Amino acid sequence: MSTSPISAFCLIVLVLGSLMQPALAYKDGAFPGKGSIQAWHKANDQYNQACDLLTAGKYDEAIAKDRAALAIYPYDGDYWGNIGDCLGFKKDTKGEEAAYKKAGSLNPDDWKAWDSLGRIYNDQGHDAESKDAFVHALRCNPPAQKVVELETNIRALDDEMDKHPEKRH
Repeated sequence: MSTSPISAFCLIVLVLGSLMQPALAYKDGAFPGKGSIQAWHKANDQYNQACDLLTAGKYDEAIAKDRAALAIYPYDGDYWGNIGDCLGFKKDTKGEEAAYKKAGSLNPDDWKAWDSLGRIYNDQGHDAESKDAFVHALRCNPPAQKVVELETNIRALDDEMDKHPEKRH
């Protein structure tokens, strides 16, 4: 009995599909590529709980879960980003800034961390640093709607620094 090329292809897809692992249960991103993937999976259980706690407005509990995730797997910037979000809601600007800096250092391509830093710097009147962070965020391929917002912010900062050259680096 001969098998048609299409039937053979379907059989290969069926066999390979059964061997593949299910998609990773993670709310934001992919394995950062450092350390143990098993530790990352375990840490994501804590991170996912932290995300739910953040959504529920339980910021201190969320931070504790994120810190537990970091104790298990210290290489994922999303955990630090979540801490930054919590600290922002708690109005802890210094802590929020430090958390987003750590998130950006672990994942330089995380547009959300750089956008958040840009907003913090802008609120502090640090126009040059704010622009640098927004430009970095723009280079990280954010969603189209965010691109428009970032470009608008950058133009506004350029206008402000044109009026006040002392605000440039």
